[in-house]
Amino acid sequence: MPAVPIGIAAGCPWVIIASMSYPPWPGYPTPEAVPRESGSTTGRGWAPLVAGTVVWVGIVITPGVIAISVARPRNGGIPAHYYSTIWVAGAAAVVVTVLEGVLIGYRRLWWGVPAAAALGTVCLAGCYVAAFMVAQPNDPSSDNAAGVGLVIFGVPAFVVLLALIAVGFGIARGAKLIYRAQRLLS
Repeated sequence: MPAVPIGIAAGCPWVIIASMSYPPWPGYPTPEAVPRESGSTTGRGWAPLVAGTVVWVGIVITPGVIAISVARPRNGGIPAHYYSTIWVAGAAAVVVTVLEGVLIGYRRLWWGVPAAAALGTVCLAGCYVAAFMVAQPNDPSSDNAAGVGLVIFGVPAFVVLLALIAVGFGIARGAKLIYRAQRLLS
């Protein structure tokens, strides 16, 4: 766009500056080239987040489901050879919890961190109550003991899940900021 004739004809020197062609120099990022940093409109919609959360919940409750399915109330609980399976499933749940935080952090959904921690706590509490009922099926006091256990177990579970998801959130945000800075500098 020829800025000089318009500025001279109008007698306004600031029109020359305001009507410069964009971009001002070669290599300057255009608005279309800079990625948009909105949390809910990164181009893929909500499907990856929902699918990832469903998979995460399934993996988080897997150790509890394994423990419940192999528990034998009359014979002293869980057989010893299942402990390694439960530990591996628990380690996978920790890794996938951090990855859930990465998924939430990539979308910049800061409110998703405590929401996911609450969802995970509810799922773990459900596994805890089910395991308690399986361990002592005919004991009338098991309901009260499960309630007390939920109070004692719920807050630390929420805090640990919140910390793991926040670590993943920080990893995603840090990686995205580094990528964006490299892209702007190159």
